[in-house]
Amino acid sequence: MTSEKNNSVLKKIKEAEEKIEVALWLAAEDLNFQKELETYRQVKENLLSLTDLSNEMEKERNRVLSFCLMRIDNSLGNLGHSEKAVERTKEALNVAEKSEDLLAISRCLLALGTRLIEQGEIEEAEKHFNKIFTIAENNPQNKDIQQTKGWTLITKGHFAHKMGICEEALVELRKAEEILRAINNYAGIAQANELMAKVYLEMEDPANADRCIVIAEEFKEKALEEKK
Repeated sequence: MTSEKNNSVLKKIKEAEEKIEVALWLAAEDLNFQKELETYRQVKENLLSLTDLSNEMEKERNRVLSFCLMRIDNSLGNLGHSEKAVERTKEALNVAEKSEDLLAISRCLLALGTRLIEQGEIEEAEKHFNKIFTIAENNPQNKDIQQTKGWTLITKGHFAHKMGICEEALVELRKAEEILRAINNYAGIAQANELMAKVYLEMEDPANADRCIVIAEEFKEKALEEKK
């Protein structure tokens, strides 16, 4: 592949990634998941139309394609189509592994683990979460991977709470908050504290619940400011 064609392909891949990110934020605001899904499906088609790629460009395409497939699954889930969620996230992980991008792999492991827990396959989900922790342990300076580890712990805390294991939920959420504070991931800190507040209320500890609510609101504001 010539350098000129390489640059042209890379530009298209970057444009696809930007469209995914814009659609993600728009859907978070207007909750129009059908429109979001249509955007992702078009991006997927555009990415798959790229042919005769160099090894490097194919990996980059697969990195973004795995992101797109995860978002398609998320949109379908929000639209009530969760019946094939495990298969969809397995496909995303398979594509991420072809990209050899550790962040893409970690994010897909989290997505698949989450879907497995929702299906009651807790042990299988734990295997995927443990892979994320191993990747994070080997890449302590990578903030994006550390962020994925933090959100994995939030996910574990959320499901522990749903299962009524409040002490375990708090352990996971405190670990998540510590990791996310270290990298100033405001949205994650807010989410961890919001969930801890719910756990504390169930444990009849309103003082700690109120403390967590105040922290959650503070960091929600910081996250909104950061997004502007």
